[in-house]
Amino acid sequence: MAKIIEPDDKEKPLRKIPLTSKKEIQEQYNKSIEEFENALDIETPKGIFEYLQAPGIIVVSVTLAYILGRFRFSFLFLIPLIYTIVYKFKVRMLKFKTSLQAQVYSQVRKEKVKGNFESVEWINHTISHFWTVAEPMISEEVFRTVNTFLFENCPNFLKSLRLTEFTLGSVSPKVTGVLFFDNLEDDIIQLDVEIVFVPLEISKELFYFVRKNKKQQFNSNITLVAKIGTKGTDLGISLPISVKNLAFKGLGRIIITITNNQFFMKEVEFCFLEEPYINFTLKPLKALDVMDLPGLSSWIKGVISSNLKNKLINPNSIKINLEKMVTDKKVDLGVLCLQMLEYESRYNEELRAEVDIDGKKYFTTSKNEGSFFNFNEYFYFIIRNVDDFVSVGLQNEAKGSLLLKRILIGDTIESMRIIDKHGIRAALKCVGHFYPVMPPEGKKHLTNSAIITLRVIEVDDLQAKNVSSSKLYTSFCTIAVSPDKLIVKKDDSNKLIKSTISATTNIFGGIFDALTGGKSAEKLLPMSKTTFFFHRSKTIVDSNSPKYNETCSFFSRDLKNDTLKICISDAGGEDANILGNLEVPLFDVYNGLKQWYRLNDAQKGRIELEFNINYIDLAERNSVKDFNDYKIILNVDLKECNTIFGYGSYNLLFKTKSTMIKAETFCVGVSELKRNILIPLEEKDSVELFLFKETPKEEHFIGSGYLLKEDESLESNESLILGKHPLLTSENIGDGFVKNVPLKKMADGSDTANVLLLIKKEPLTLYKGISDNVNQAKVIQVKFSDFNIQEPCRIEFKTNDELIYASKITNKSDVFTFISGKNEIMAVFKSDDIGKDHVIGSCLVPKRQLEEEVTINDKDKVKMKVKTLLSNFLTFSSLKKGSLKMTILEIKQLTFLQDVICKVFINDSQLHRTKVVKKCMNPKFNESITTYLDKRYDTLKIVIQNWMQFEPSKVIGVVETPLYFLEEGKFTHSLKLKEGNNLLETYVVCEFEFSQGDLYGLKKKKNVLGMLPF
Repeated sequence: MAKIIEPDDKEKPLRKIPLTSKKEIQEQYNKSIEEFENALDIETPKGIFEYLQAPGIIVVSVTLAYILGRFRFSFLFLIPLIYTIVYKFKVRMLKFKTSLQAQVYSQVRKEKVKGNFESVEWINHTISHFWTVAEPMISEEVFRTVNTFLFENCPNFLKSLRLTEFTLGSVSPKVTGVLFFDNLEDDIIQLDVEIVFVPLEISKELFYFVRKNKKQQFNSNITLVAKIGTKGTDLGISLPISVKNLAFKGLGRIIITITNNQFFMKEVEFCFLEEPYINFTLKPLKALDVMDLPGLSSWIKGVISSNLKNKLINPNSIKINLEKMVTDKKVDLGVLCLQMLEYESRYNEELRAEVDIDGKKYFTTSKNEGSFFNFNEYFYFIIRNVDDFVSVGLQNEAKGSLLLKRILIGDTIESMRIIDKHGIRAALKCVGHFYPVMPPEGKKHLTNSAIITLRVIEVDDLQAKNVSSSKLYTSFCTIAVSPDKLIVKKDDSNKLIKSTISATTNIFGGIFDALTGGKSAEKLLPMSKTTFFFHRSKTIVDSNSPKYNETCSFFSRDLKNDTLKICISDAGGEDANILGNLEVPLFDVYNGLKQWYRLNDAQKGRIELEFNINYIDLAERNSVKDFNDYKIILNVDLKECNTIFGYGSYNLLFKTKSTMIKAETFCVGVSELKRNILIPLEEKDSVELFLFKETPKEEHFIGSGYLLKEDESLESNESLILGKHPLLTSENIGDGFVKNVPLKKMADGSDTANVLLLIKKEPLTLYKGISDNVNQAKVIQVKFSDFNIQEPCRIEFKTNDELIYASKITNKSDVFTFISGKNEIMAVFKSDDIGKDHVIGSCLVPKRQLEEEVTINDKDKVKMKVKTLLSNFLTFSSLKKGSLKMTILEIKQLTFLQDVICKVFINDSQLHRTKVVKKCMNPKFNESITTYLDKRYDTLKIVIQNWMQFEPSKVIGVVETPLYFLEEGKFTHSLKLKEGNNLLETYVVCEFEFSQGDLYGLKKKKNVLGMLPF
């Protein structure tokens, strides 16, 4: 177990910065500093030439010219020699001139504006002082970060690739001019800035004369060493590449978008208005400067120029969203438990699902096969942003998603549409249970579950066993959290032993390779009944006091038994040896703890950790209140929905203090709205509405508003609406009233939608087993306790074999509320074994008052308590799939006489083509087709064409709509035609007869159907 180092430990005093690491980095930085040189100074060869002070280029040129003359070569050989000499001197002179101009301008400008107000020099003064202090820190951080990147991305043909020297130089960047722009938008600031970063390449005497400053100056110096050799051995050849005297000059444009939030800046955009001047010295093996070679230097500059044009030269630019960077630092809101239940597909398939939030994958399910099965798996996610999507992706590239905001509103069964490139492939029923955070209170553990944010700060003075104290390590740390019995063991040779892991741990395939430095750290975690978390840090190169500064968050379901395991591993060789490890029982930590711990199995070394905790209450406990005291019930008819988001499919949710009720999905624009919702209310209750829009791949939050606020009268005074809406007449309303509810996306924002509701209310009475109509709505509340069941279980509720709700994994004693008419509700008790759909037993939920022990199978019993309330309102059919007989009656309001034909499609499969009706503005067809479908996932498409005998038929309009409007029974519906995105006045009148049926019976009549939709 972990040994804590107390602050008064006399063996070794605490210090915030490890001196070894700081000294090591400082030595590297000092080694990188080289005093600047004159660009016109040409290197002199060693030996007699150094005594004669003869520059090397002159010696080589004279020697080559002598050889050409001595052996009587053509004078044409002198042309490339002369060109190379002229090119080299020209480049050197340009460097000298540019450097001198920068220094003279800086000094003259400073003298000229002394005592006067001006707009640029104060920026340069600030930058120069900032650069003096910050440049060493920036260089050290870049050195550390880049070396880590090079280590992790080293090509296979190299043994290693790393920086040995790095400094940006003592000369700071300068701004030589700023140009502002007026007549822009109020929230835009735009300025053009000329930026210069020129190294010192003049003589020291000239620099001291111009700047009147004899402080040591140095230019940028970057040395990259590539080592060629065999990995895992010390053999190899090091090839140094030196990049010095980086020069840069360019005219850039900065565009700042300001906002009214507390940081005032929303976005910063930068681009170059023209191609910038870039120059530097590039010396492989620290020898010849390849930038002095005419052809090669032009090619290198061409590559740089091409990349800049594609990314940074106008009209291309780089944008930094500061608002998003701030919002990304979100606080923990709570934990979502996502239960994946029934999966129903159009095809028989074998698949494994991957679960992600906002595009980041976390978990994978077990493999299942068939067209209908139950995953019976659940996963816990830490939630920080309610606008993210939780998604399920399949191996066949099909994917479905749900908006977290919708799941967190309340616990309801959700049907996730799984979509591939051909449309809706399958449906996954799932339930999300949200557990909000509980703020910590001192060092006391409020619950046995918590979100823990761990920060691994640094390791100090690390020394492995039987290794010299001066050895430096290329190390990373792995973090694993699980119950103590699953902690990985090790042998005397400091290697992991896989055979000692318990059988339960073996489900986490690939974790051992990740612990030892393998690439499988990217593997997704499977579902687990206990806590299991894994994280691998970045790699720190060549240090025995690595600063990881690594933060990760995980959810511990059992603080009393969960243990944090940290391993520090050496990644320098072929196999990653463990340098030291640490085990910390999570029950021993508390919020705000920042502590040094000794590393186990190391000669010496310690690690600093910091913990922040938010508690989550998962505990199952008996509810103090048996049932909700419902007094009245509302019958809400949705008459109209107007939204700025246009036509499409929408979901409407009604949330009260005790429950949430979801209206069936409806369509706006194409067909009439027919939705009826029953909402039971307690005394002083409230009702809030939430509207969402479905798109082919995801859904979007439209807005929310209150139908009823606490202590507010429900009656409406909006009688002025009567007569303005064709469906709202005094006869239609009767004893009800009208309510127009505006919806907003933000509390202080403008309206994004409004819904028009016709509301009636009735008191609820205790049901005594007798009703005038079997379809009368009954509010049923059921609660289970005293589970005399031999194995852990969960509860599913079904009606007509359709899943309508599921209990929480951690709490089966909740009060479950349902509204039912003639349909019976079954409580099915299932095993909570991972990936198994084993039914333990079941019982009927009676529509009466009940409190007794019921039998769910031959030997298991459970206590059930039921309270049933009766309403005079009638329930409507909830048939989701069955046989549909569709009759195309007529088309109305065509614009002129036409020959018309109709084609009917289900999910892009053509089912029927009507006869041609000639020369008519209101053609009648009276043709029927019958098919089997699921109204939740299938789509109807009717194409109306102007039929031409000898030419391609022209499309008059199209009806394309989901089938959410279908209801059990026979009814007539008018569907509006669309041309592109515009609704036409023309509409198709169809008769629909939707009834229970099966696919087998329809296949017998295939000659009548033509083709089945799937």
